[in-house]
Amino acid sequence: MAIDKLFVNFADNPDLPQTALIIGEWFYKDGLTKRSNSLHNEAKPLYERAFKIWSRFVNELPDSNLVPEACCWMGDCCFELCRYKEAIVYYKKSSDGYPQFATISGIDTVHRWRSVYMTGQTFQKLKESSDINSAEADVAILEAYERVVRDYESSPVAKDAWRELGKLYAEGNNWKDTIRCFNKYMLLVPKERCSPEVFYYLAKSYDHMGNLDSALNNYNLFIRLTMTEDSRRIESKNRLNDIMNAK
Repeated sequence: MAIDKLFVNFADNPDLPQTALIIGEWFYKDGLTKRSNSLHNEAKPLYERAFKIWSRFVNELPDSNLVPEACCWMGDCCFELCRYKEAIVYYKKSSDGYPQFATISGIDTVHRWRSVYMTGQTFQKLKESSDINSAEADVAILEAYERVVRDYESSPVAKDAWRELGKLYAEGNNWKDTIRCFNKYMLLVPKERCSPEVFYYLAKSYDHMGNLDSALNNYNLFIRLTMTEDSRRIESKNRLNDIMNAK
């Protein structure tokens, strides 16, 4: 009732958009706190409340430079509620739907790069749940992450986008792009903080490209950093021995 009165009685107040944005954010962050404490059933209604507030903001108030941010938050709510196809709609509205408010720097840009990155994350969720054709999903995922590293290369998520791109290209046996992406990733993340699978993908890629010295180096790194005897570690050891014997 209080929020209804806020939208009715203060519709012309210039502070209403920012106020609505903040109130929705309170509900959303409270939901994240509940989720982190494994209280998922209590988190869901908080996401739904936040979504409704931001929806009223977007649909009832005049367009402003805060609208892309609200759309990004709405996408986040849908993502948390597992409404992935709906999330993509709002992420795309945030990143592309309001070009008149696009800026080179500032809070608006923050939510644009986040929306592009989360578009990739959301298509990955759809792919994992088989709610979308795998080939179609891969095209959309690659497009989103390539856009992040191209248009928002200085953003905090650029390193994550490079990592995801490397994995996707490796899965598609695109060895040249796998090397490109993981090498870019390693410029942003110290080698000691890279996960072992980075070296596994690099080793396989260099191996297929015929760069055996680099393949050996990365196979060795992967074997040394991988603690469990999983199939990839055994595979890497066998391939390492084959290369060494061939030399």
